[in-house]
Amino acid sequence: IKMRWETLVEKVILKSSNLLWAVSSLVKRSLIEDYRIPEEKIFVLHNGVDVEKYNMVDDEERRKLRKMLGIDEDTIVFTFVGADPYRKGFDKLLKALKNIKIRNYIVLAVGFIPDTSILNISKGLNVRFLGKIEEDYLVKIYNITDFMVLLSRYDPFSLVTLEAMASGAIPIVSPMVGASEIIEHGENGFVIVNEDELVELLETISRASLEDLRRKARETALKYSWTNIASNLIREISIRLKYLSDLRSGVG
Repeated sequence: IKMRWETLVEKVILKSSNLLWAVSSLVKRSLIEDYRIPEEKIFVLHNGVDVEKYNMVDDEERRKLRKMLGIDEDTIVFTFVGADPYRKGFDKLLKALKNIKIRNYIVLAVGFIPDTSILNISKGLNVRFLGKIEEDYLVKIYNITDFMVLLSRYDPFSLVTLEAMASGAIPIVSPMVGASEIIEHGENGFVIVNEDELVELLETISRASLEDLRRKARETALKYSWTNIASNLIREISIRLKYLSDLRSGVG
């Protein structure tokens, strides 16, 4: 009953709003298709990131951080960050890792305590469950990460993807992650549909190309600093409100 009431209130708020900010085109489609919100009332503006807090470190600092965490320099580090490992597709990553030939890897799982099912799937894999951690520690995790993997079944726009990219981690996400809209496959990250594509990607990626991918991931994140997002938000609201005002008055 509580959920139905909350859903009803949500629909009333959305329907009665003059303007809606969608953090991705994925969310915009949902508002149009599921809530029947007129398209002209919605604008898309992606989330932002603190590009000073989440920053790349040089190779020497990266080695030091890895040593501090007991991870070899040549180990491929996959990181997952999320409270819900099923909705966020952590199980897909584990299933893919069971089918790859790579052995010098570690998975750092952040944000949840694994249940029996996740523990069973992860048997035989090199997974370190970190649970909920402090933000300063998370920054360090991002700094030593090679691939930030988020194969969500639905994710409006994950802040962790931008945080990782700003820190020089290479994102691997599903098309159902709103942040996939800022990723150019093979340029600053990867957008993959299923575990088979992930297996193929991981077995063909060259270590020599990782540095360029890290740099481009960071460059992309810089475009989404909170300063830039705030400026774009003010501009979008001004444009949209003028458009709605003109529409009501019959101008144009």
